[in-house]
Amino acid sequence: MSLSKSNRVYVFGDQTFNYEHSLAQLLCCHNTLTLFSRKCCSAIRTEPGRLPLHTRDTTAKFSSVADLLMRKRDGCLSPALEQVLCLVHTLAAFIWQHSERKLSFPTPQDSVLLGFCTGSLAAAAVSSSQDLVSFIPAAVHAVVVALYTGLRAAQEPQSIHGNASSSWFLLVLGIAGDHMTTILEGFNSRNVLIRTILPCIHQRFRNGWCDISGPPEVLTRLSQQDYLQEFDKSFLPICRLYHASHLFSQGDIDAILQAVHSWAPTDNVMPFIPVMSCGTGHFAWMDNSQALLESSIHDVLTLPIFMEKAIDHVSLALEARPPADVLVVVTGTDCGETVYRRLKTALGRSMPIAINVAAQSVNAPESSAIEWPNIAVIGMSGRFPRASNPEDLWSLLQNKIDMCAKCRR
Repeated sequence: MSLSKSNRVYVFGDQTFNYEHSLAQLLCCHNTLTLFSRKCCSAIRTEPGRLPLHTRDTTAKFSSVADLLMRKRDGCLSPALEQVLCLVHTLAAFIWQHSERKLSFPTPQDSVLLGFCTGSLAAAAVSSSQDLVSFIPAAVHAVVVALYTGLRAAQEPQSIHGNASSSWFLLVLGIAGDHMTTILEGFNSRNVLIRTILPCIHQRFRNGWCDISGPPEVLTRLSQQDYLQEFDKSFLPICRLYHASHLFSQGDIDAILQAVHSWAPTDNVMPFIPVMSCGTGHFAWMDNSQALLESSIHDVLTLPIFMEKAIDHVSLALEARPPADVLVVVTGTDCGETVYRRLKTALGRSMPIAINVAAQSVNAPESSAIEWPNIAVIGMSGRFPRASNPEDLWSLLQNKIDMCAKCRR
């Protein structure tokens, strides 16, 4: 099947995807990805220094995206930077697909974009671009949005629970959404929980599974209830809250947009490519890219995920187009097979077309290797980096100013 003559459905994923190996491979590619990763690193190193001391990210300093990836593998990356790294991988994979794999840039005539949670930010960046050149600044802007969104999402677990390292999501298999809703209503009424710590459904599927979000100790108590013992359960590795309208407001979203305003591309264009909102299950028709980004932040922070509804509306949009094979382009998610099966069921009844899933594995040249920057700490004979005396150095340390820099070979 020709990749250039198909209808395409782009699916951008969330933080449940294990992207570590894929990102390591992408960092070995010496092309547009190099420019993108450097710009992202510059942005996310600059922004935390502008925040008040009590809200600054506490992750140890870094000098590159590869450095961040190494810290994640060591288990010492903060929740906010984990969200950033997840989005950097998704955006980098998209760049690789449309450069190394020779896939033409999507257009309104041949493509529909669908992002789940953090993937909504990737979809907004793609929709606001016409080629890879215009995509880079939009992608960097989305990465900075992910940083501030992650910082806001990480504040809530700390204020409620004081522990940002435990899972806030429980997956329950084999249970209908209505049944789970009834169980939660009974559990909440019996335990007399305050509104901010109520467990709630943030995603459900008709074929019988639900994602529940809430404080770790509340989810643990819920999972031990007798009426859930017959169902398989699993805690997801997500240590912050999303999709919670009872915790996040329009004021939070406005604050994020204001904080990232300086990174916005100069052209606030009308989005080019249709974006399906995972939070409403409908297309997000917006007048400009800023409004689309605002809608995407809503999808991440305040709205539940309606995956099946979103896929069904994508199939309706494809049915309205001239018949053509469908290529599902999956980026940073394990949901490709789910999207494929649902589209095949919906479109197979009315359109005799082929539906295929593009492979998302990355194969970097064997000779490539991640270029780890040389970092030197210079502090001898009373001389300190960016400080002329011990008092100035103490001031730098108190203000958590990044003094990490590349050195000449």
